[in-house]
This record gives sequence, C-alpha cells and structure tokens, in this order.
Amino acid sequence: YESTTLPAHKKILPELDGTPNLIGFTVKEEVDPEANAIDLLCRARETQKKLMPNTPVFTLHNRLASVAMDDDAKNQPDWYAMDMYRFKLHPGRHVVMTPSKAAYRITTNLELAYLHAMRFARPLIFVAQGVREYATVKSDKYTRASGMREIEPGVWRGYVRYMPKNGMNLQFWLGVMSGCRGILIYHYMDGSAEKAGTDQDQQAYG
Repeated sequence: YESTTLPAHKKILPELDGTPNLIGFTVKEEVDPEANAIDLLCRARETQKKLMPNTPVFTLHNRLASVAMDDDAKNQPDWYAMDMYRFKLHPGRHVVMTPSKAAYRITTNLELAYLHAMRFARPLIFVAQGVREYATVKSDKYTRASGMREIEPGVWRGYVRYMPKNGMNLQFWLGVMSGCRGILIYHYMDGSAEKAGTDQDQQAYG
C-alpha cells in the first residue's frame, strides 16, 4: 500500500476530483473479509476523502462478512453498494444455484446489507449482475451431476456463472420489492463481444 497504491492515489485522485457526471468513486471494491484488508480499505478511504473533497466516497462489498467488519463509525463511506453473483454453479460440490434459490439469497443478503447501511445512516445501492461465464476445468472427480459437460477425458466445460431467461428482470424487481427507489443500467464490458464469445462456446460444445 505505502509503496504502490498510496503514491498512485496521490497522483490520480486529485485529477479526477470534480469530474463532470462523476457521482462517486471507490478506491477498492469487493474487499476480502479479513482484518488487514478492511484496515487498508479504511486507510484508502481516508486518503480519498482528503484528495477528492468534492467527490462522494462509495464502497462496494460482495460478502456479508466484509459488510459486518466495515463497522468503524468514524470511517464510513458516503454510500454503500452490494453486488452478488448468485446465478452460478459449484461443480465440486455438485450444487447448482437455481433461480428460486438465488432469489432467496439475493433478498436475504440485500436486507442484511441494508440494515448495516442504516446503522450509519448511509444509502445502499444494489448492483445486479448479468455476467455469463463459460469455463474449462480439468478434473477426474467431476461427473455430469456437476452441471458441466465432459468434452474429453478429464476435461469439463460449462457455465460457472449463468444468466437465466429474465434473470436481470428478476433482480430488478427483487431490488424494487426490497425498497430500491431507482434503476441505473450500464454495461461493464462490451456486450456484443461477450455474446459472440458465448455463442461460439455454445456452437462448439452443444
């Protein structure tokens, strides 16, 4: 942090402060639920507040354990965000997160994250996820029960993150039902390139 991250923050953050249409900035997202990681997050937030006095600080977590550990009342972001990859497979455990199970986990986690934000009178943004991820895994322990397809002996191919039909709409409405007051849609990466890659995988492996 001292040798790399801090010097970069001192150089870059002041240049970004006050940028038109920049509604907030985070120096680190999806922090591991470990004491040293949370400590570094808090130090980075303090630096950001000093170097970007005109830009709100936000913190995005993806684990409830990290949310619970981010509890220093003197060092809080201006607002929180929570993202979850709930539509996924756990091949090694033969577990497929079905849409109904994912919906339950999303609403439960969102409620708990919101309660944490309320403790410090902070707003919370729910970041719905639309990622589809195909993966190739070498394993002699997988079976068809893993949800993946064996394309050659000991080599398995399939989705580890998937998006069911109307999966984004499901997340949007779960957010609204949980109290969200608005929806902002954006693309994290080139959607056409992602779709082309997925279509290619489906054609190649059925």
